[in-house]
Amino acid sequence: MEEERERGITINSAAISFQWKKHRINLIDTPGHVDFTFEVERAVSVLDGAVAILDAAHGVEVQSETVWRQADQFRLARLVFINKMDSTRAHFDKAVDSLRTKLRVEPLVIQTPNGQGRQFGGPRDVLDDPSLRVTLLDRLAELDSQFESELLTLSSYDKVTRDQVLAAIRRCTLSGKAVPVLCGSALKDVGVEQLMDAIVAFLPSAEDRASPIQSPMAARCFKTTHCVNRGMLSFIRVYHGTVAAKTSVFNASQECSDSVTRAYEVKADELMEVDKIDAGNIGAVSGLKKTQTGDYLVRQRCPLPDAVNRLLRPPDPVFFCSVEPASTVYLRPLEDALQRMSRDDPSLRVETKDDQLVLWGMGELHLDIVRQRLLREAKIEVDFGPLQVAFREELVEGAEHALDVRKVVGGSTQEVHLRLSLRASDDKELVHLVRTRDESFSHVTPPLLNVIREGVSSALQRGPLKDYPVHGAVCDLHAFAVGRGTALSFVRASVAQTVQEALRRSSVALQEPVMMAEIVCPNDYASVVIGDLDRRRGHIDQMETSLDGQREIVARIPMATMTKYSSDLRTITRGHATLRLVGIQYQRAPDGV
Repeated sequence: MEEERERGITINSAAISFQWKKHRINLIDTPGHVDFTFEVERAVSVLDGAVAILDAAHGVEVQSETVWRQADQFRLARLVFINKMDSTRAHFDKAVDSLRTKLRVEPLVIQTPNGQGRQFGGPRDVLDDPSLRVTLLDRLAELDSQFESELLTLSSYDKVTRDQVLAAIRRCTLSGKAVPVLCGSALKDVGVEQLMDAIVAFLPSAEDRASPIQSPMAARCFKTTHCVNRGMLSFIRVYHGTVAAKTSVFNASQECSDSVTRAYEVKADELMEVDKIDAGNIGAVSGLKKTQTGDYLVRQRCPLPDAVNRLLRPPDPVFFCSVEPASTVYLRPLEDALQRMSRDDPSLRVETKDDQLVLWGMGELHLDIVRQRLLREAKIEVDFGPLQVAFREELVEGAEHALDVRKVVGGSTQEVHLRLSLRASDDKELVHLVRTRDESFSHVTPPLLNVIREGVSSALQRGPLKDYPVHGAVCDLHAFAVGRGTALSFVRASVAQTVQEALRRSSVALQEPVMMAEIVCPNDYASVVIGDLDRRRGHIDQMETSLDGQREIVARIPMATMTKYSSDLRTITRGHATLRLVGIQYQRAPDGV
């Protein structure tokens, strides 16, 4: 993207496939900015392993913890590469210690630096150092019972072969018991070849990771994007079989058929057309009309377990603003362009409210990128309204409501009878059928259940306090009956009306978005930074001295108080502080907000 080149940051994940010593590696580079967290998650969802790159001068930073937790969610095996060992402030041992203290993982140091800073002479293999080798073997014996048994059969550590050690490290890595640690300087291409060898030796291959679904052909779409020349492109990971051009597939998540027109091998921003994408590989296909991010593709219809059949859910947007074109002539093209962008990026949301287009996103940078893309790609100049914080409403205590309605619309009788209740829960399933001896819900077909879900979801988009979306709520359906010939749209509207009435009877609280921020500044400015955080209702979670001797403050700051925070921070610290925005969470808003 042109915006990436201008800003010098990664916005879209980029994939590339290449050969390394007779092994094929599919590499995905992901963004680091907090506004593009979902871009990271949907890429991580199809990986087999990951390499975490740490700065030798800072060790584990807050953003490192965020991405590490995302990898935990998908149970990825990991390596750690401590980069920039030639930096004047590099400190290898402290960087390794930060893995233990901040990530609570067991580092297996398989390389140590031969000097550091300006004296860095490259990585040194621990197995070539007799004193360090013994320490590594002892730790492996504690972690891996098979290796411990092998040691007991030998007369001395000198008899242990290199292959035995590497196999033990691999088992510990795949099981998640430990994380191998390497070091180097990527800019100077020092230690990179050893890192590539470690990826092949320790991280899982496609055959080591069990497929999420059992089918002769199985693939998952983890990203969609619109290409001017090729139309809609779907990026997929193939688990079993092959996905070939000019073939039909079955979307097991949407329960519908779809068609692949062309298949491509991905080389960053270049696509090379191929006949098929084989198992274990990542590629792109065109022609899929109904497939969305997170969907599973198979050759023939097959059931998906509930744990598997879930879409990747984008985080809730935290900012919104009105948007309008410079001329009404471009209103329809603007709507089409925004809908296309929101399909490519599910963390971007577009809606019409009171005849006004409203754009929801993850942050100021996220929405600014959208504005630039509209001008560059769609040739539409737009005006954004003031950026506003997206509050939300939390269900504290639910209520019950029943509806019995019978109307004649256009000569047709529309009849719905239902009783439901709302309750506070983080359950991902929005609607629960409460089966009893008198109500089995056998007449509620999957299409009808989807309509009920749509009605519930629609009603929860506007809460009773300030019309913000309601979160932490699920619906229990106790009774449900539909008259013959009743339209699904009438059912959907009836369910939504019932949920809205139950919401009015419920106890609901306002929540505000809070940004996790990491501030690094000299000790002399720590007190003024803390005072400013207090003024903004900030809460300090952690404060310590970083590896290079500066004060590192991790705080939660309400988004509503963060206007111009970056520039204000530069002013009060005379430009000596750095700010990194890490993640967003919601908390109960105080009275008066």
